[in-house]
Amino acid sequence: LGQIVCVLDAEEAAGRDATMVPAAKATGPMSVPPPLALGPGVTNPGDAHGGELGLQAVVAQNGRTGLFDDVVGGRGWRLLGAVGDPVAALPPALAEWYRKIGGSGLHVAPGAPLDDTEGSYLRWFTDLGAAVVLQRPDFRLFGTASDIAGTTELVRAARQAVLALRTPS
Repeated sequence: LGQIVCVLDAEEAAGRDATMVPAAKATGPMSVPPPLALGPGVTNPGDAHGGELGLQAVVAQNGRTGLFDDVVGGRGWRLLGAVGDPVAALPPALAEWYRKIGGSGLHVAPGAPLDDTEGSYLRWFTDLGAAVVLQRPDFRLFGTASDIAGTTELVRAARQAVLALRTPS
């Protein structure tokens, strides 16, 4: 498609247009397909924020500043904590399971290892009424915890939900 749209040669572009414009007029406008609707996916039952899109704001880490996904990189389950690394609050066996599914944890706050340079995450956590969020690999929230101690229950609920997906009914 890029080779069709991004033609730099004027004669070549004129030839393209001489073919495509009449064809487009003959067939008429195409209807735009409806947008894909994503369902809520796996969320923590009863969590009002489950399924919401995670925040994408400016952070800094190791001398690099930019949008969260550009600075942190990668994908996978992410526990974000306003007051510390939530993974550190997990019992060892649960932390091991969480890491095995590709989970990571980050303390994101002003001045934290993942520096919330503009205070966006601080406001987000406050608006959610949460100290911890568990973000799915698709960047949507599985759920939240009001304090760091709630991380264990949040990850246990995620483990139960993930295992239920793998177990045939």
